[in-house]
Amino acid sequence: MLSKIKIGFAVAAVLLAALAFFSLADLVRGHRASAMDVRVLIVSGRGEARIGPGIPFKVTDLSGGNVLMEDKKPLKSMAVRTEEGDLLFGERLLPSAAVKLTPLKGQGIGVNGVLYRGDIIIRNNDGSLECINELGIEEYLRGVLPEEVYAYWPSSALKAQAIASRSFAAYRALRSSRRAYDLRHDARSQVYGGMKAENMRTTRAVMDTNGKVLSYDGKVFPAYFSACCGGYRESSASLWGEELEPLKGGRCIWCRFSPVFRWREDISKDFIAGEMRKAGYGVERVDSLKAFERDSSGRPAYIEISSAKRKVKVGTEDFRIMVGQDLLKSSLFRMRETDDKVIFHGRGWGHGVGMCQWGAFGMSMFLRSTGNILKTYYPGTEIVDLKQMLK
Repeated sequence: MLSKIKIGFAVAAVLLAALAFFSLADLVRGHRASAMDVRVLIVSGRGEARIGPGIPFKVTDLSGGNVLMEDKKPLKSMAVRTEEGDLLFGERLLPSAAVKLTPLKGQGIGVNGVLYRGDIIIRNNDGSLECINELGIEEYLRGVLPEEVYAYWPSSALKAQAIASRSFAAYRALRSSRRAYDLRHDARSQVYGGMKAENMRTTRAVMDTNGKVLSYDGKVFPAYFSACCGGYRESSASLWGEELEPLKGGRCIWCRFSPVFRWREDISKDFIAGEMRKAGYGVERVDSLKAFERDSSGRPAYIEISSAKRKVKVGTEDFRIMVGQDLLKSSLFRMRETDDKVIFHGRGWGHGVGMCQWGAFGMSMFLRSTGNILKTYYPGTEIVDLKQMLK
């Protein structure tokens, strides 16, 4: 009798596990209602994009709503180009500067080899082709989290990232109604990889925090974050001139686990001079560099470059972007010069404002909760439901 009971419990456990798995899989495949939609710029500045392979879809004119094209067969692949003021789909000219591609069933429209949930807006922006993915914020986050953090991280860190990313996306969407898109697909907003990036663990974190955002002073809070602050979080006021109490910066003791907590780069002066010329600074060469006006985090406000008889001042973040963010991983650095190169000793990766992602990982390794992580990096904020903020 006892063995039958044990077998019964074992069978029940297997069935419950299978049910949970397939329920999650069904949610991943299906289109879940979201509190808001977001528009993500996924292609910009190109003359052509390749649509497909993917599921059947229809094409409607974005301004008039007229159906311009509909194919109930699965799409193989099709080149889309700008043609004067219109759009060319394969060999078919569509008399519209902006159209929307809507799936006729299921999910997944391919753009340049990547499948995306939701709809695809294609615009002829003065001869430049733009593709914008319009989808629910929850579906969007499924393609963000695996690109921003490691899926194997503890769940408290993953859920903290889900709430921060949702807050950031909602904040941008609420402020950009007059623009054609809310977010970019890269690090200028937050990295988004579409359906191919999705992972079961990060999707679970999105679902477990469904609709939760950070609020401050009764509004959705712009929850900025970066990979690693290097032990000293930057203030939003120092970097962007934006005074926000939860983003005032401070010490971080949790990110020493990061492989980029400390870094070094040796960069030739000729390379720096070449990158400056590409950016429009007419310098012949780089003789020396100096950092000025370090703030409380240790980050300098600007870099002064001496070139022949000239001195050029460049904001530190601008200098970092100009030289290359993969080389100068953060603006928390010090410099040492030789005759032909500059040796940068730095800490962290990214702008350092808001949540330190490797710090969140460190806290989660010490069993800190999602709420504790968010209160540490965004003090004074509250976790609320996005739907309540939209009423």
